[in-house]
Amino acid sequence: MKKLICTLMITTMLFGCSSADTENSSITEENKIETKESITETKDEEKMYVDEDTVIIYETQEEFRNSDFYNKIKNEGFTPYLLEFDEERYEFNNIRADKSWYDFYLYDIQTSKNVCISTIYNSGIKTMSELQETFGNEDDIVTTAEINGQTHDVLLSQRPYVDYVEYSLFYLLEEEYLISINVDNATSDEILEYFDDFELVADNG
Repeated sequence: MKKLICTLMITTMLFGCSSADTENSSITEENKIETKESITETKDEEKMYVDEDTVIIYETQEEFRNSDFYNKIKNEGFTPYLLEFDEERYEFNNIRADKSWYDFYLYDIQTSKNVCISTIYNSGIKTMSELQETFGNEDDIVTTAEINGQTHDVLLSQRPYVDYVEYSLFYLLEEEYLISINVDNATSDEILEYFDDFELVADNG
């Protein structure tokens, strides 16, 4: 469980929440290289790497839907999800996928911020208490948020090891399906406002 969470966090740091406009990219090429070489140690002292070279990039959701990776999700007994959002406010960039995760990258035209919707579809996490235990950050906030009449328990987690405030929002879409919303320099209040802007729609076809 720790290992998969580490994957998600490294992935977010590795790529940042990139936009189609390179001038708005939150991660420089130098930072990408440094992060790629970083090691995250799990509780049982295993070491894992996130290799940028193995990540597959899909330019559209249709391309992603027709990919071998998408079929792999189904073959492993999980439901793949596609993202619905306001196309007048958000500019779609791409989808990046590897192993048991895939991320949607967008650009918020209204706020000029980069947005990343990260998913792990085989997280091993089944409850909010397990999610809290995994992070163990004293600055984390547990609250609720609503979308389409459904209320979810959400964890607002402050990004560690940086000298600025940036919160990510985590929740369980379903058992073992962990979602996070990441936005450039978002406060806890700001990240919560993004929750109902994005709907993950199950593809049961």
